[in-house]
Amino acid sequence: MKDNFIPPVKCPYCGYRMDCTSGVFDGEGKIPKPGDASICLNCGKASIFTDTLGMRFPTPEEKADLADDERIIQAQIMQASVVTKDLRKKQQ
Repeated sequence: MKDNFIPPVKCPYCGYRMDCTSGVFDGEGKIPKPGDASICLNCGKASIFTDTLGMRFPTPEEKADLADDERIIQAQIMQASVVTKDLRKKQQ
């Protein structure tokens, strides 16, 4: 893998295809590790990277932890801001 590119994966919620990642917060690596969470740029839902860097739904326990994780909430707010701006541009 080069830089922040990963094998193509699909969001388990909406099927959006992703082939690169980016750490949102200081100190985070660009390449995910199994068990890391990811926010879909399309739907904004949190998924978990598998051992092969595929994506899976979070377990009920992981989902509860993600719902309380301020970093995940901030990332979802950022994702919503980007999607909202893109939608406004398309309507003009």
